[in-house]
Amino acid sequence: MISEPVREEGIHPTAPWLDWGLAGAALVVGLSVALCAQWAAVFGHASLDWVAGAVLWLGVGLATAYVFAPSGLAVSLFLLFMVASHFSRPFAVLPLGGVEWRPVEMALAFLLMHGAVRWMRGHARFHFDPIHYGLYLVAVFYLYAAVRGYWAGNSPALIVGECRYAIFLAAYPVLVLAMPTARSLRYPLLMILALTVLIAVLSLAFFAYAQISGNFTGTQNALGEFVERQVGTFHFQSVRANGHVFIEIVFVVLTARFFGARLSTRQRFVHGSLMLLLALAILITAMRTAYLAVFVSLMALALLRAPRRIQYLSAMLGLTGLVVAVVLAGLLYSGAFASWFPALGASLKGRFVELEGGLGLFAAHPLLGTGLGSTFEAMGYVSKTTQFSVAPATYQMVHNVWLYYLYKGGLIGMGFVLIGLGGITVRAHYIAERMPLPDDRVLMRGLWAAFVGQLAASLTMPRLVYPIGLVLVCLFGCVFVAVARTGGIIASDGGENSPKMPLQG
Repeated sequence: MISEPVREEGIHPTAPWLDWGLAGAALVVGLSVALCAQWAAVFGHASLDWVAGAVLWLGVGLATAYVFAPSGLAVSLFLLFMVASHFSRPFAVLPLGGVEWRPVEMALAFLLMHGAVRWMRGHARFHFDPIHYGLYLVAVFYLYAAVRGYWAGNSPALIVGECRYAIFLAAYPVLVLAMPTARSLRYPLLMILALTVLIAVLSLAFFAYAQISGNFTGTQNALGEFVERQVGTFHFQSVRANGHVFIEIVFVVLTARFFGARLSTRQRFVHGSLMLLLALAILITAMRTAYLAVFVSLMALALLRAPRRIQYLSAMLGLTGLVVAVVLAGLLYSGAFASWFPALGASLKGRFVELEGGLGLFAAHPLLGTGLGSTFEAMGYVSKTTQFSVAPATYQMVHNVWLYYLYKGGLIGMGFVLIGLGGITVRAHYIAERMPLPDDRVLMRGLWAAFVGQLAASLTMPRLVYPIGLVLVCLFGCVFVAVARTGGIIASDGGENSPKMPLQG
């Protein structure tokens, strides 16, 4: 079925000044409320001092202005904040109601309020796309696993702790409402590109400083993870700044455009320079998961350009590899690997311990799973230099996300996730291959390959269950939904001149 071009419906409706006017009015009201609170503190009616009052005065005003701001700005600020933030190690927390609320959770709350205001003002329409069902099924997994965990008698505190990750799937409908067309994607995606390049530059600058000065550090803080590494006699500073996952994604997309798009000499120079910058930033992470994600993404890109028979052969080899992986998992559960690889490093030993424990829980509850909040006891391996120590540890989550889905939800829950994420992947590939113009086809292929790489990286890193990972899945879904409706990001203007898209229906 051929869809007709769709006019822009999103960021600025008929009167752009109205959004800014409402944002300004909200700012004035918010500042007035906060100022009244400050006056109450001055006259002894509250326990606020001048510093807390000033923060409240500014914070309430900006928050209310954000809720009524134009969607392009509101969504961009949310995404940039998610890229630059760390959920487990925030720069600050807000104690409220006996719970410590993290900044990213407050950012999500404001985004949801923005979406609600947008919906009530009639500036948003929710259009059908199969990708919606994929995201819904992922959300159903968490709902099912939470109910299963409560039914199994798991700790309510642990269940709630895991649900605090899952609530970030609520960003998806707001992103779809706020960015309904290809044109509305451009500003947020360009802002993410700029921030990603900035993170890469700062990471390389810190790496160079540490190597030149010899001041290596080993710390994990609100900015990321910084660890001194040793390869033979060579010491170097690994840098994993917040947002490094987007460095991998942008690198793959730029690679797709460098080798597939029609670029001028200047554009090719810019693309090549950015690719080199991002490749170096990936290298200094000293992160096997990052290398795996990029490798799988590049292989996926290469397969898209290969003849059909090669693609079919690769699919068969992939299925064979899946069967082999299942057999190896069975051997692992039997404890065979412990005797085969006694000299493994602490990191890999820890991964195998997680796999063995997770498979044990799955074997005990193969159909229904153990639910959210379930844990298992195993030996924990810790390494700071060349030595590692062993101590009993309690595991609630594991690095292998697919194993996490399997033992938390059993075969039922795993079915929800496989159909959901698999459906998103298939639909996104369908959209990418049917872009009307070549440059847009190349761009969407790059995004699709980057998504596939992140799915593969989830074998060794729990990115997809982190808030940033769930927001990333939501963003990927939103991009492909908007492009399917209104044309390519590069060539389409989202209006009457948009190319017709054979994607609807």
